[in-house]
Amino acid sequence: MERKIALENRYLGRSRRMATLANYYADETIKKGKKEWEKSKRYISRQPKLRDLQRKAALSRKYAPNEEVNKLRSLGNELFILF
Repeated sequence: MERKIALENRYLGRSRRMATLANYYADETIKKGKKEWEKSKRYISRQPKLRDLQRKAALSRKYAPNEEVNKLRSLGNELFILF
C-alpha cells in the first residue's frame, strides 16, 4: 500500500511541476518567492485515487492490532498470558 501511495505522490508531483513551468528557471531550478501552482485536469482526476489509497492505509493501520487478536482467538478458547 505504501509503495502505491509513493508512486501516486510522484505522479502528482511531476504533473504539478509540468503544469506550472513558470515557477522554474531555464536550468530547472526553482524560483524564489511565493508560487501559484496550477493543477491540470489529469492531476485533479488522480487526486481522489490518492485520497482513497490514504484512506485504505489508515484503516489498515487502525485494524491491524485487532487482526492479531482475532488470529490468537482462533487458535483456542482459553488464552493464558504469563509474565
